[in-house]
Amino acid sequence: MDNMKKILALIKACGGKIQGRTKLQKLVYILKNHGVDFDENFKYHHYGPYSFNLQLEITELVDCGLLKEAGSTPYIYELESQAAKEVDNSFLAEKKELIDFLNKQDYQILELVATIYYLKNTGIHNDLALRSKLQILKPHLEQKIESAFKVFYELEEKFKTSTESPQTALA
Repeated sequence: MDNMKKILALIKACGGKIQGRTKLQKLVYILKNHGVDFDENFKYHHYGPYSFNLQLEITELVDCGLLKEAGSTPYIYELESQAAKEVDNSFLAEKKELIDFLNKQDYQILELVATIYYLKNTGIHNDLALRSKLQILKPHLEQKIESAFKVFYELEEKFKTSTESPQTALA
């Protein structure tokens, strides 16, 4: 399955709509950390792990008329009716509970959770070090760090992270 079909399948699995570019980027990154076969590579950016290729693919889907992009901040991505009928999201069936759990989260929580995964993938595993690094990288979200760790631990406990870490690079 090609990358753009996977993105459409994820949006379909989220009820046909995702609110926000940041949320979509973080959903893909976190799902990739949980073994979902997304090919995009991520680098650290202001809002956490970011894939330039993923954004290009999203833009192409909008340009092709398969995905609607509305609003400005936040953007709302919604499957066009024809795409919604034709998209096969069965490859995500076993991850539906995980996707629903993530999709219910606030985008800033997902930003922090994705950053926790990113930091762990770059070799930081100690909770104190992770918290300290998050406070440095995300001072504007300091009040949400504890909530993000609760979500992260729930993900780790309930959905067991894949042993393979996705390719990451510090920008």
